Amino acid sequence: MGTSVKIVNGADVFTLDHEFYYSSRTHIDAGEYPQVHDFYELILVTDGELGMQIGSVLLTLPRGGLLLLRPGDIHTKLERGPSAHIDLAFPAFTVRQLFSYLYQSDAPLHELTGAPHPPFVMLTAGDTAAFQSRLARLNQLPPVAAEKNARLRALLPDLLFHCLNRPSEPDGAALPSDLPAWLASALEGLDDPVNLSQGLGYLAQQSGRSPEHICRCFRRYFGCTPSAYLNRRRLYCAVNLLTHTDLEIVDVVYESGFQSTNYFYHLFKRAFGMSPLQYKKLHLPRYL
Repeated sequence: MGTSVKIVNGADVFTLDHEFYYSSRTHIDAGEYPQVHDFYELILVTDGELGMQIGSVLLTLPRGGLLLLRPGDIHTKLERGPSAHIDLAFPAFTVRQLFSYLYQSDAPLHELTGAPHPPFVMLTAGDTAAFQSRLARLNQLPPVAAEKNARLRALLPDLLFHCLNRPSEPDGAALPSDLPAWLASALEGLDDPVNLSQGLGYLAQQSGRSPEHICRCFRRYFGCTPSAYLNRRRLYCAVNLLTHTDLEIVDVVYESGFQSTNYFYHLFKRAFGMSPLQYKKLHLPRYL
């Protein structure tokens, strides 16, 4: 990386009526880099590979790679053969407002800006194509249109959630950093209530590991049995169904993956200190 860093200010990028900037790129102007700016920039690779040097870190972003550059990140785009990528830039105050609305706390934003490296994730082929389609739709709208502005702003929370989404446990705690890839992949499938209902049988079938091996891994990485882990996820599902639906409790039992009503009642009262009916009456809004 050269010693002369080009400084780009948001005041030169964003107009008064557009709190964003976007472009599709197939070429890189080496004279523009290294670069640093005072706004956030999302980079989505849509074809080929794009090289990125951020400080002393060198990344290769394949198709579907999504990178979030933060204010102050010194970066250089590097050619890796024919490629295409999309740039989406938003002012820092827009991102601050979004975090404040979504989380009602500054902590997640401080965690993002204080991390040693900007977040990078891989989107699925379907998600990548969907975002490309949404941007292509923008090109069919008038240059100055309220709908165009709204569609661009709607992209920001979607892309940020993808970029910041890290595999986590149901309570929001991050998964162990050394968790085997096969187990992390199997746990993602538990988002489907059908798989959650199958429990250990699903994990064994999905991962190709024996139930005994899975039990040892759960004790090592989570300090509990698969049954305890699965029941915790089922209980979280149950309390959300009790709070946000009008399902009868017997339906909540099976929708959340439990096979026994009595067992569900026992675990629920032990976890929340009251019966499911008491919980429902306490938390279900009466004015809707």
